[in-house]
Amino acid sequence: MKNLQDIAKVEPRARWLDERGKAGLSALMTIIIVVSGVYLGMKFIPARAAAYQFDDTVREQVVFAGARRRKISAEEIMRNLMLRAEDLNLPVSWRNVRITRRSTRIRIQVAYKVPIEMAFDYTYD
Repeated sequence: MKNLQDIAKVEPRARWLDERGKAGLSALMTIIIVVSGVYLGMKFIPARAAAYQFDDTVREQVVFAGARRRKISAEEIMRNLMLRAEDLNLPVSWRNVRITRRSTRIRIQVAYKVPIEMAFDYTYD
């Protein structure tokens, strides 16, 4: 049985400190990994969110173009897509969009890349 003195005994310093009071290498690596993750998240998440919003707009255009009695022209669809891409700061040009109509179907294809500027003048495509 342990007595009360052994149970109440508190270790004088934390395990992650060495004898000089400095943090160990594992604590430093953990901080570097967390900071890197936050930095990458700040760069990639807004680009992905804009891409998802634009994808939603493309799907809306397909649904609305097929559901209305008055057929929407390809030029009007293109104009709506270009306005939305500009709002989201996406590098989409009219050359990147292909609109195909077949009797009761409409297909919209958009190809673009969002360059993400990283530290040290590196650009991720």
